[in-house]
Amino acid sequence: MSLEKGRLSSRQVMFLVANMVFATEVQFVPALLTKYAGQDAWVVVLIVTVLGILFGIPIISLGLRFPGKNPVEYGMDLLGKWGGRVLGMILSLFFFFVAAAAVRELADHLVIAVMPRTPLVVFIALYVFAIAYGVHLGLEVFARACEILYPLFLIALMGGSLFLFPVANWELLKPFLEHSPLELMRGAVNMLSFYGEGLAILFLIPYMRHPEQAPGLNLKITLLLNVPILIMVMLQIATFGALENSRILFPSFELVKMISVAGFFERVEAFLLAFWVTTVCLKVSLLFYTALIAFAQSVNLSEHRPLVWPGAVILAAFATLIFTDIVQARGFLATTWNIFALSVEMSVFILLYILALLRKKGVPKTGETKE
Repeated sequence: MSLEKGRLSSRQVMFLVANMVFATEVQFVPALLTKYAGQDAWVVVLIVTVLGILFGIPIISLGLRFPGKNPVEYGMDLLGKWGGRVLGMILSLFFFFVAAAAVRELADHLVIAVMPRTPLVVFIALYVFAIAYGVHLGLEVFARACEILYPLFLIALMGGSLFLFPVANWELLKPFLEHSPLELMRGAVNMLSFYGEGLAILFLIPYMRHPEQAPGLNLKITLLLNVPILIMVMLQIATFGALENSRILFPSFELVKMISVAGFFERVEAFLLAFWVTTVCLKVSLLFYTALIAFAQSVNLSEHRPLVWPGAVILAAFATLIFTDIVQARGFLATTWNIFALSVEMSVFILLYILALLRKKGVPKTGETKE
């Protein structure tokens, strides 16, 4: 049962998934990595690049085993009707939680860095309204927006960062590999917990015009995420130093504030902030959409759109209450988030993948469907 009539190109899926991870990762991961791995944080990014490619292969393979179906639907095939519905509710609650957390983090950022006199609830209400409107219009609408805006954001961010290379102190990246493998892996686990949000690709593969192109997206998405993050992490360490970078709430924002060309081209952070706000909006749109689809199929609804506006009210309320302030949010990301996110992401994927193999469900490599 498909609740969405839209169809996506492989390019749109690539940008949707990459944007969903990168939009919040670019603000929080560099500081978290330098907390764990210091000046070796960039090494962690390289480790996660390899792990991301390796983990992406079976994830996409699982989605392709069940053509035209998302995890809730083939969860019912593998776990039975009620088992699949429980799985769908778990996924719905998880994506809804991540959406609310992202909304709150963005609203906190805007209050702290841009408009401190504006009440937090104003940003949350406006933001959730825009998200709900986009989700109500449909998957294809915000997929097209993401296809345009995410590449522009990357170009603007990377282009602006080039002007900081001459003033960066690259000696701050030394000594090389001073931290232990355990510290590097702690950073890698934290970064992978953000990558696990990419599990939403399993909800997008059924809507691809050419799902056979999905395996080729694995490497593209990983590089599209990790090359910019690698540059940002190295630049931040070379600019602020690892210790100071780990203490800054929004190091990427502070970094772009330093961009200056001949004393004339300055204050570009407002321009980049507008792009970032838009990309986070698109990220939350996909998370909210995925949560609604999973919930609708779990309770056997034929349409997810009637859930959009009631869900938006709950999303706004939850985003307001989820954290007391940005300090608590930062502490959550540094500690509890790793265990919470990976336990849901990995357990759901491993359960479905192993059951699909053991019960020989889906489409095996021979292309013959087995029941």
